[in-house]
Amino acid sequence: MKRLIVIPTWSGHFSHNRMFLENYKKYDVTVPVKFIVSDEHEKIELEKLIEDLREGLDVEIVQILTILKKYFENIDIDSIENIKKIYLRNSNITSYKHPYQAIKKIYSLRYFEYDQALLLDSESCLSKSTDVDTLFDEYFSDPYIFYSSHYEINVGLRKFTNASQTCLRNENLSVVRDMWFFENFYWMIDKKIVEEFFIVTEKKLGRTIFEEFIDNPGEIFEVISYYSFIFLNNSSYNYRILNFPKIISSYLKENTDLYMRGKSHRLAGFLEFLFENVNRENYSQVLKFIDDYKIRFARPESCDMSMYKKALKETEYLNLIVASESLPQILKFVNSED
Repeated sequence: MKRLIVIPTWSGHFSHNRMFLENYKKYDVTVPVKFIVSDEHEKIELEKLIEDLREGLDVEIVQILTILKKYFENIDIDSIENIKKIYLRNSNITSYKHPYQAIKKIYSLRYFEYDQALLLDSESCLSKSTDVDTLFDEYFSDPYIFYSSHYEINVGLRKFTNASQTCLRNENLSVVRDMWFFENFYWMIDKKIVEEFFIVTEKKLGRTIFEEFIDNPGEIFEVISYYSFIFLNNSSYNYRILNFPKIISSYLKENTDLYMRGKSHRLAGFLEFLFENVNRENYSQVLKFIDDYKIRFARPESCDMSMYKKALKETEYLNLIVASESLPQILKFVNSED
């Protein structure tokens, strides 16, 4: 069984990538790591920054151009820059970074040879000693997807879902139009499903995913496309489909409204910011949810950090800090003496 950690990144987050490798080495993790960068300049910059950490680690830095050339013979660096320019000109898109990241991520997941991969945002890091192979074994023995409804979070999220699902061209698409699959921030990827996603979707489109993502007038998240594809074909994959608001309310009971209040102010899922609104009154209930559902990740921002630090010590889970711009400050706090 071949496994990888896949991390698309950019120069603004190279210091975060170094922190990731420092903890990776500290905890003796051996699963290979693939960093995906935009160009040769970024590759050289990251190589220099992590040079002293590479001994004993299986780390590769790959340009997105190298990846895309496997599928498109005539693509060049100007084409990559044109992708960004297309999105910058499109007033319907908040920023070019998400559609561009979608191309980087989905084609990286197709390009590398592996059976199972953990896809991480570039601001991610291990939070404690972790047997990464155990994470893979645990997840793929009973795979799942968390979701919520746009109506439960923020109907403004529907534009991201619609843009990300358009490529699927599925007759049952209306079933998933109001399902927010970005609750599932633990991106364990099955290469077999990635290949089937490309084959099935491109056959229906009559063109490539690359062309579809470029021409899409909305802001695409490849993870939503991937999980929507699994949901619509779940008779083949047998994933558990878990409604986070319903599940967490069964733990919080009368504390549910207070916990959920205010979480809809942002364009993001509930589970993504799990520790937001965690306090002394509901802490034990949230911790029981974490233990029962083996929640391996957290984005500990906009929260009482003392609650997160307490949970980190009291559970065997919460192994990953994900998508956190304030990663250096978080690591400093959780590693500090009480």
